[in-house]
Amino acid sequence: MKSQKKSFLKRVNVSSVQDALRNSLVASLQRNRTYKDGVQNFDREPLRRAIQRKLQIMESLYSNPVSDESHINNIVEISKSLSTEFGYLLVGGRFRIGTSQKALNLFAKFLWCLNDNWPTPPHCPLDGKILKQVSIYEPWTKLDSRKKYQAWINRLRKHAHNMNFTSIAEWELSAWNKLG
Repeated sequence: MKSQKKSFLKRVNVSSVQDALRNSLVASLQRNRTYKDGVQNFDREPLRRAIQRKLQIMESLYSNPVSDESHINNIVEISKSLSTEFGYLLVGGRFRIGTSQKALNLFAKFLWCLNDNWPTPPHCPLDGKILKQVSIYEPWTKLDSRKKYQAWINRLRKHAHNMNFTSIAEWELSAWNKLG
């Protein structure tokens, strides 16, 4: 797994927690219609800083193993709090669960890959390539249901188990590296 982690970090050019924060933010917002039409770049900055602050808070929590339920609660809480604070900027007034999971799951993956003593993340970042591996063709960018998120995770977990991986994080890292 160590070589898989190094390969991933090299490919995405991440070598520090700051790089991880920046990459997680960009990956969660790119190819994702997050903002209402007409929202200017300077108006987006407070939301971007708020996302990064939320991820920084999560860093200390994820230095120890996090349960499935706690992790999903964290994803939902990020979504709710950012929707409340920045809904006026966002499509549908929502910072969707799909966007929240992408930011937090990717950041947790980076922390795990950057530090050999870090616990394995409870989930993995969901994106189109990974979802297609389990025949889910719905866009992660529109996901805004805790129940659907849990169903997707359960499907991925079953697939990872069938592929003889001990966690979906390990399976996803291997799959992502192979998919290019």
